[in-house]
Amino acid sequence: MSRMKLPIIAISWGLATVWIPSVLSGASGWDTSLALRTIAQSLFIAGLTIPFDVRDLNIDPESMQTVPQSMGHTRAMNISLLLFVMSAGFFIWIGNSEAPLIAMACALPWVVYGRTRRGEWLYSIILDGSLIVQGFVIFFL
Repeated sequence: MSRMKLPIIAISWGLATVWIPSVLSGASGWDTSLALRTIAQSLFIAGLTIPFDVRDLNIDPESMQTVPQSMGHTRAMNISLLLFVMSAGFFIWIGNSEAPLIAMACALPWVVYGRTRRGEWLYSIILDGSLIVQGFVIFFL
């Protein structure tokens, strides 16, 4: 059960930020495009979550078995970047995905930067803030 932290966070955020708002706005809950957007968003959130797990390496109990605890922080950050690429691929394939792609473009350099320097401001302001970027972009598009 300890390895479920990342999937639970990613899927919960994917559902909360894509599936639920879309269904509440009148979309069919069984729409293929909606399901693909939810998967893409979940991959993006998983990619964003791994740097937080790297940050917390010294405070998470070993029994938690996060991705960085299992693979080391360098491989974990590479997986984070791979999840970003997979998410971007899904979003580009689906189309009409400016908001998540802009949010991802805002977060990507900071994830790369965070591979060597990991100050709290990076996580609390920059990476958490990249989730808010999507809302701003959607509002202004």
